[in-house]
Amino acid sequence: MATTTRIRFNHELLGPRENVMQLGALARASGAQTMQALIHFYLGNVSDGPGTMLTPRVLFVDTENSARSQMAEALLRKHAGALFEVYSAGVDAHAGAGFEAHSAGIDPCEINPLTVRVMNEIGIDASGQWAKSVELFRGRMHFDHLITVCSNAEERCPVFPAVTARLHWPFDDPATPSGSEEERLARFRAVRDEIEKRILAWLQEVQ
Repeated sequence: MATTTRIRFNHELLGPRENVMQLGALARASGAQTMQALIHFYLGNVSDGPGTMLTPRVLFVDTENSARSQMAEALLRKHAGALFEVYSAGVDAHAGAGFEAHSAGIDPCEINPLTVRVMNEIGIDASGQWAKSVELFRGRMHFDHLITVCSNAEERCPVFPAVTARLHWPFDDPATPSGSEEERLARFRAVRDEIEKRILAWLQEVQ
């Protein structure tokens, strides 16, 4: 006999990002393929246009949403989480082993564990973040700022109508598999620090 799971969102307490994150956590825990449909259904019912939200939204985009854009999302939330609603997404499709993709069409990669590790080193817990496709947001959410963090994403990111500012901040890909673990960690730390420096400079520009 089929079992139906009912999910209720408290729209007064949880904004769009919190509900999407809640769905992502539930999807990872359950492994339910239907969660990707639920996420799309939820975003389809909170879609909006310019001027309908109180807090400006920022979307960071890279290829797989496993490292650079995840770092940028966490760092901007750390430094200006009260000023911006922050998201990240990827344009490419390579789901890792044992990973249940939770978006339709393009399936992003699982977040790189070294991303979580180097963020934790500076006091940021990124373990609750999850990889998302740009298709999860396109046509459903308005973003004030769309920031690509690699050349591949800049070339391939689809058009998001009514974006106030589209910026390109290219950073090296730290996820190159060559080298020892310490060498790979050093690359992740270097990119993390470069992203943080760029975010702090940008905040000076926009505030």
